[in-house]
Amino acid sequence: MEFEISKQKILQAVNIVKQGVANRTTNPILKTILFEATEEGWLILRATNNVIDVSAQVRANIKKPGRV
Repeated sequence: MEFEISKQKILQAVNIVKQGVANRTTNPILKTILFEATEEGWLILRATNNVIDVSAQVRANIKKPGRV
């Protein structure tokens, strides 16, 4: 995965999505944010705490689609 995006855009998206990240959990995957770069030019960020799911998508210059 490879993309270009402004610092301001990615910070806004992370600030929205971090509300879904679990603070206290024994499951490490719930402490992460999934980044997905699509061929259509979207960067999608997702997080969950097993109660709520939060996502945000922003336009980005996607050079190589993928997920991390």
